[in-house]
Amino acid sequence: MTSEELHWIWLSSITGIGPNRFYALIEALGSASDVWAALSSPYNPDVEGMGTQLWNILRQYRDEKYIEKLIANIEKNRIDVLMSTSPDYPKNLKETYNPPPTLYVKGKIDNIKDEMAVAVVGTRRCSAYGRTVTGKLCSQAAAAGITIVSGMARGIDGLAHKAAMDAGGRTIAVLGCGVDMIYPPEHKPLYYDIISHGAVISEFPPGMEPLKGNFPQRNRIISGLSLATLVIEAGNTSGALITADFALEQGRDVMAVPGNITSPNSIGTNRLIKQGAKPITDVQDILEEFGIKFTANIAAGDVAMNQLNIEEQRLLKFFQDSQPVSAEDLCVLSKMSAAKVNGVLTSLEIKGIIKQLPGTLFIKNA
Repeated sequence: MTSEELHWIWLSSITGIGPNRFYALIEALGSASDVWAALSSPYNPDVEGMGTQLWNILRQYRDEKYIEKLIANIEKNRIDVLMSTSPDYPKNLKETYNPPPTLYVKGKIDNIKDEMAVAVVGTRRCSAYGRTVTGKLCSQAAAAGITIVSGMARGIDGLAHKAAMDAGGRTIAVLGCGVDMIYPPEHKPLYYDIISHGAVISEFPPGMEPLKGNFPQRNRIISGLSLATLVIEAGNTSGALITADFALEQGRDVMAVPGNITSPNSIGTNRLIKQGAKPITDVQDILEEFGIKFTANIAAGDVAMNQLNIEEQRLLKFFQDSQPVSAEDLCVLSKMSAAKVNGVLTSLEIKGIIKQLPGTLFIKNA
């Protein structure tokens, strides 16, 4: 790395130095290396935007050992670093106002394939309806060549990533912590799958914990990476609505899946539609926004039998067209444990192959 690159990473990693302050300092002093050099001199009140409080913060971090530790952590965890001046920096995100100066990446950003991207967000406590819709729309969109961007959170986020990969598509996860941290911890297998099928990225340096305040901040990156944001199930105060607000600020389209008017999970999405968001009832509504023609392969989500694991194929054999079957019966027929059957059923539901009926009944989708 050049001296400027090291100082760029250093400056952007400092807590309290967001994009606005970062770019203001670069504009005032010329470069990240110039910021570093200026801190070796007495405080200069003539530097625009450099108050005594900010000066003191920067002085605390002006330490070669701090930079050495940061770079060592990046190299140890095999993290790629993209600066907003790099030609490999995500094109869609670069076009937003004051994009993150530095992105930390595990996996691969593809500026050609990932330009056609949609953010998919929603509640962590999704319903059976939300799971089914997420699986169907994301698998079909991914089969059409659209990259699915989300936050790897519980609920809609995780389902969106999984559906995209099951359809053989690309997906990008934006974390509210360092990319060397796996959060939530139960998404460890998902984390590594996403790295193999796209990228896990963050503006936060490695070692940053998943602090509560980080998540609303990362939502602007989710929307910024995407040409449109799709909200699937969101309560009245859901964080997914913050992502939708960022999308509007960035001049991007907002879409929402209409839901049951008696469901708390649909308050946010139905309100977005009333406010002008495009209602999404099938994947064709999404494809229209991207100028993609709907085909039979897209409708099938490209989830063929050879893309199902052995347990999924085994359980699917006990489904007859238009005939519901209970989870209890599937346990008996398959000789699998209840926990295993429930896990496989969830996976098949995400892939849009089956859907849940009231109670513990499931039926194969037409």
